[in-house]
Amino acid sequence: MLARLLSASERLPTWVRAASVCLLPVVAFATNVALGSPAASPMIALFLALSLFALFAHAPVFAFDGPLPFSALGVHVGGGVTPWSAVERIEPLGEKDLAAVLFDGSRLKVRVRGRRTREEFAAAIARHKPEAARF
Repeated sequence: MLARLLSASERLPTWVRAASVCLLPVVAFATNVALGSPAASPMIALFLALSLFALFAHAPVFAFDGPLPFSALGVHVGGGVTPWSAVERIEPLGEKDLAAVLFDGSRLKVRVRGRRTREEFAAAIARHKPEAARF
């Protein structure tokens, strides 16, 4: 069920996310103005509904597992990018991390963050340089 909610939230356009957040302060101020009048109850319900929708719309942010250390440009390490043309292979380094072995023999430690598996990293590398994944 949670996975279906997350996938539904990912399909929302960005403008819907922005609108839900931009409307929250307006509805909150309108709710404050309506306190003490008969319109208070519907305004409180509207504010709570809009708050829940804004949380739903931004659910992918809570599930984001960080950027991949690989892109079409190359291997991202320490704020720099090593182009794929300089990378011979990517191999395991310890239990979780990876190492990029360059053609000159040097090794770059690629920090692995999040809950991604080695298979997910191998699939990401295969999109850019399939022969580089050695794990």
